[in-house]
Amino acid sequence: MIFSSARCVYGVERRSNSASPENASERSLHTGARIRYQKKLQLAIATPLLLFLTSLQWRIMSAPLLAIVLLALLASGSAHDHDNHNHDSHDEVDEEATIFAPQQLPEILCSSEVVCESHWGPNADCSVGRCECKDGYEFDADEAKCIEPITSFRSSQTCISDRECMINESKCRQGKCQCEDKFIESIDKSKCLPLMDRVGGGCEEDTQCSTLNKNTECKDYQCVCRPGTKLNHLGACIESKDLDAKCNADDTCTTPNSVCFQNTCVCKEGFVIAADNKRCLEVADGFKSRCEESIQCTVTFGDLAECLRNECICKTGTHFSDMKCWVDKGLRERCDRPDECYIAADGNNQRLHCIAGSCTCKPEYKPDFSTKRCNSAASLIMMPGLLAVLIAAVRFA
Repeated sequence: MIFSSARCVYGVERRSNSASPENASERSLHTGARIRYQKKLQLAIATPLLLFLTSLQWRIMSAPLLAIVLLALLASGSAHDHDNHNHDSHDEVDEEATIFAPQQLPEILCSSEVVCESHWGPNADCSVGRCECKDGYEFDADEAKCIEPITSFRSSQTCISDRECMINESKCRQGKCQCEDKFIESIDKSKCLPLMDRVGGGCEEDTQCSTLNKNTECKDYQCVCRPGTKLNHLGACIESKDLDAKCNADDTCTTPNSVCFQNTCVCKEGFVIAADNKRCLEVADGFKSRCEESIQCTVTFGDLAECLRNECICKTGTHFSDMKCWVDKGLRERCDRPDECYIAADGNNQRLHCIAGSCTCKPEYKPDFSTKRCNSAASLIMMPGLLAVLIAAVRFA
């Protein structure tokens, strides 16, 4: 589908330097002068030869031979003229024309544009005795007529053949020039642009990315997902779904470490939602684990845990036991579990246990109700002696 802006003559595309009448007239003058010179040269050679042969007084039988020689010489000159003319015409086509169609059609000579219009339609004209297409029109060898090329999709012209569609990657469909498959019209309707088949492909306009889905756009000459969307594992841009938003698949939930559960975006197992409802935080897996918010601690250690200085610990008045935080229960306080009994002053719960719903000292320890502590038997035996020593020291002081 290649046309030139130059005029065409029955399958021959003329270059602009040979299209003007001045150039054609100049060539005709040169050709006529050359032919006249050749004829004079022939006569100049033939005449002396004839006189020379006559002066030799050849026999009468030489006359036919002389005639044959002269005729051969003249024929040679004519043939030479014909060859020169053909050679000139051939050179003219080679030097000043480009073959437009595989089969070169003969030129059409004319005396008026009526002759040309009868052959090539109303857009043909007679120029320097030969038919040519008018300015702005091209010769269509398939239709054998001069046509106006279609150079934009904005044109209201109809087409018959693909050759009329001068837009790149376009063809004639249903009488209109349209982009070929896998191409789309540019916004200014001046060209066909390739459609992209993946996010990340090169582009000039948003329409090239439109076949991927509606959530793509062309940015910095590359197909990307529009704001508020993300690329899923299938290579498509999908709408972003925050936590608690409705969903139909895991890849629609855009918060890191979130999944679609019962048509709602939630944090996946091992993660909890942050206070801002925009993040999924990892659950603490051990006492004094690193944390950002207390929710990471309470999920594992109960409501009495907290995140303090980025560590999961138990709140004041509670203690850690058996992977949970418990309220401190002292001597004779009511209890439900052994882990609850705890002597804060000792910093452990090794001396108490829960008996009949009450925190009681273990058998090897004796209760001291004044201090609410459980003392060992050895400390009770030594207590009177220590007391006597203290009294004596006071007396002698």
